[in-house]
Amino acid sequence: MLRIARDYNMAIAGTPSFPVIPEVPPYKDPSAGDIIIRTSDGVDFHVSRRRLAVLNARLDGSLPSTFPSDPKSKPSISVSETSAVWEKFLRVCLVDEELSYALDDISSLVETGLKYGIPAIATRMRYALVGPTALEKEPFRVFLMASAYGLRDVALVAARRTLRLEAIDHEAFGALKDVSGLDYLELLKYRSQCGEAARAVVSPPQQRGNAFKLPGWIAEHPEHWSLLAVTCTARCASDTRTVSVTEVEGQPTTTYVCVRKSWIAYLDALGKTLERRPWGPGASDPELLEPVIVSAVNCQTCAKSMFRSAMGFAKVVEARVEQAVGEVRMLTDVRTL
Repeated sequence: MLRIARDYNMAIAGTPSFPVIPEVPPYKDPSAGDIIIRTSDGVDFHVSRRRLAVLNARLDGSLPSTFPSDPKSKPSISVSETSAVWEKFLRVCLVDEELSYALDDISSLVETGLKYGIPAIATRMRYALVGPTALEKEPFRVFLMASAYGLRDVALVAARRTLRLEAIDHEAFGALKDVSGLDYLELLKYRSQCGEAARAVVSPPQQRGNAFKLPGWIAEHPEHWSLLAVTCTARCASDTRTVSVTEVEGQPTTTYVCVRKSWIAYLDALGKTLERRPWGPGASDPELLEPVIVSAVNCQTCAKSMFRSAMGFAKVVEARVEQAVGEVRMLTDVRTL
């Protein structure tokens, strides 16, 4: 409440309620600080030894043993990185400002932080790694970076996001020098286990003879199998298979219903797809659902409700797949700093 009141009063007074970032960062002001950090391309940044000490930066070994007698002169520290790296690095360390960073920037920032004894940079970059741009476009690389930098929570989120892609992006591995073979194997094993769990959702139980059975979670719940059952006696009934289902949930009483062969083909095709790409929303793929919907086009009774039933069932499958995949755990520990 105090913060709301403060922001309201500042707004009334015409003062912005967010921190004002100076146009010229303090490390670019020659009158600021008492040390110069000189980059490999000859750019000087002016910083305070006290601020570096607060950051626990390991620059002490680079400091000269004696300092100039002129109070206006500053000792300089030569670093091997370019000004482009240090510009971003100092902004992260010394300026209270959240910016968006490319993955290449994040990698160089974290490596610079580790080199100079500031591992907290990796923690700060956690939010950039889980940003929509990085996570959506390059989840494999985000997983590898998070693993290398000990950010297990980010690695788990990125690993789950890779399931949306059918194949592993091996270019992401070549872009990082700290890639661990254990990280790669862990990701392979996780994706394989997720594929098995996802396919099991739509795979029928072991069959005897020519009898076909629906997966248990469908056959044992009327609200699920009723979406697949053919109730009309018209042309649709000739293109079906008879399956046993539970008539009342929770009771052993069974009955037999007719299910379109197109639904059985859908479950089979979806299982193969999920094994390669264990992503729940794949259940609503129009290419998979099209044969089911088309199978009812010529039936005046079923055509009216088939699209709604198909999409409704696909959403149920989607939720079940996501639940099954969510129960898969990555067993090995990600390396820590």
